[in-house]
Amino acid sequence: MVNLGFKQTLLLAVSLIIALSVGSSNYFSYNEFSHELTNTIYQSTEERIKVEAEKLEAYIQAKTHAVEKLADDYQQHQYQTGHAERMRIASHGADVFALMIGFANDDAYTSANYDTWIDNKNPPNYDPRKRPWYQEAIRTSGSIFTQPYTGASTGLLMVSIGKNSGNGVILADITLEILSQTVSDINMKGAIAMIMTEDNTVLASSSPVVKTGKKLTDYSELSHISRDVLGTETNTTDYELNGTDKVMFSKKINYGDKS
Repeated sequence: MVNLGFKQTLLLAVSLIIALSVGSSNYFSYNEFSHELTNTIYQSTEERIKVEAEKLEAYIQAKTHAVEKLADDYQQHQYQTGHAERMRIASHGADVFALMIGFANDDAYTSANYDTWIDNKNPPNYDPRKRPWYQEAIRTSGSIFTQPYTGASTGLLMVSIGKNSGNGVILADITLEILSQTVSDINMKGAIAMIMTEDNTVLASSSPVVKTGKKLTDYSELSHISRDVLGTETNTTDYELNGTDKVMFSKKINYGDKS
């Protein structure tokens, strides 16, 4: 697991073809109102992206709140037993894939049913204290976050959230099927939607051409706009692709520390 930090960023982008087909008899009417129509399209698309980005931020924030609540509960009550069951109940309540607590004495307990973990307790060869997430979280009172990664045991896109619990660390593994659902739900006519990391890696895409796991810069026809869409909180970039006028709308999705 790499790229731990107090704040992480994704990018939601939508590309639209800005073109309308009109007959010659309607040309002058179209020409008169085209600017107004284009502004309406831009505004509605920007608002839709804003709403979808806020949904994703709220989803991760809800999971973060559950982790922080459990960590605070451990700090307050200093539980000595029942860790695995407590992780199981909390993971169901928060609807997260897995919850774990790792202690300073090298014990760890998880809600997940891993093959080598007897009664959901870590085997001798697993020391949570040696894990980057433990070392990072134990040094601070704030929550830490990973960038999205592919889970080794699940093959699913995930993000992890860690929080100091006093004499240990709470870690939640969150699946990110919501990213694919988001780009699928943006079913505007003529549009493609994608979600990327800050290094251009595509995590979810509604395009049959732009594949997940690839970078935007891998596509020569799109590489020239990658700096524009990744460089600011929100961005609108006009460009041409194969003779067709298009526009790319983008908005950053920030999770973690909002400062």
